[in-house]
Amino acid sequence: MPHLIIEYTANLEPQVDMPSICNALRLEMIATGVFPTAGVRVRAVCVDTFAMADADPKNSFVHMQIRMGTGRDLETRQRAGEAIYGVARTEFAKQLETGFFALSLEINEINSDTSWKLNTVRGRLALKN
Repeated sequence: MPHLIIEYTANLEPQVDMPSICNALRLEMIATGVFPTAGVRVRAVCVDTFAMADADPKNSFVHMQIRMGTGRDLETRQRAGEAIYGVARTEFAKQLETGFFALSLEINEINSDTSWKLNTVRGRLALKN
């Protein structure tokens, strides 16, 4: 953990370079110092079927969700969220100017009592340092 999950409408495909955006957001997550490099995951899921607002076919959205473990105070979570959202605002600046676009980010903490995971990347990265 943490994972940044991006849902975006299919009509954005010709307008944006989603792999590049995912990488920019990954780099920002690491740059915040809040998230360990080995735990960072960014993935984007294209939403083919959606209904939005007034049903104008030009409407589009990007919804981002950070899922992270507990233990960080509110100020730290807000600082990280602001930094990541700032990069997203820059990446989607053209879409934000259209009047047909919505951009959102939320941070959700995962209860460790009901979360199971194994990560072999941490060990590999530790050997590099």
